[in-house]
Amino acid sequence: MSEAQKLTEEIKRARDEAALKIHLASKDLQQEWKDLEERWASFQEKAALDQTAKGVAAALKQLGAELKGGYARIRKAL
Repeated sequence: MSEAQKLTEEIKRARDEAALKIHLASKDLQQEWKDLEERWASFQEKAALDQTAKGVAAALKQLGAELKGGYARIRKAL
């Protein structure tokens, strides 16, 4: 399993956990969730490109770290 695939699976787990609780969250957290969901879609597109484009790796890692941190903030707030 590639590093991008491992990161994708880790983020997906955090995302799924947060999705189960987000309906109870405050409006601020709901907006952060919406923003993260938009970035998640972007991440998935870039992760698919990572299979053929090595130049995307640095941007993918940065976006992955940001997503991971965002989902962690939501999980802690819930």
